Amino acid sequence: MRFVEIAPIRYYLNSPSASSNPVSLHLDMALDNIKWSQLLTEISNGGGKYVDLNLSVCTGLGTFDPNASVTTGKNQIVSLALPNATTNIVGDFTGFSGLRSISGADIISIGDYAFADCTIFAIWIFREK
Repeated sequence: MRFVEIAPIRYYLNSPSASSNPVSLHLDMALDNIKWSQLLTEISNGGGKYVDLNLSVCTGLGTFDPNASVTTGKNQIVSLALPNATTNIVGDFTGFSGLRSISGADIISIGDYAFADCTIFAIWIFREK
């Protein structure tokens, strides 16, 4: 399902139409650190569903910091496609205990120990130019 705003995500995750687990969520919006925190909150209130989260067409996060003031919701993300505009990852993925894969189109810099707490982490995908 494609979303252009954060608010309906919780309702979708709790609806019968979101019966798969994990649920695929595609966001198409300007995304900043505040909306990232709101998104994590909506995922955590989404009935315990795991999420394949695709942010690839989102704008606004040239530097992606997975840490947010919100601590819930991170553990329910099993796959994460970073915004295509993201070039740097700062911070770390603490709390992303379910994360199995991550992809990013134009990542050029990853902070030290970014994936230190990702014990089951398996895949990092780069797109060649």
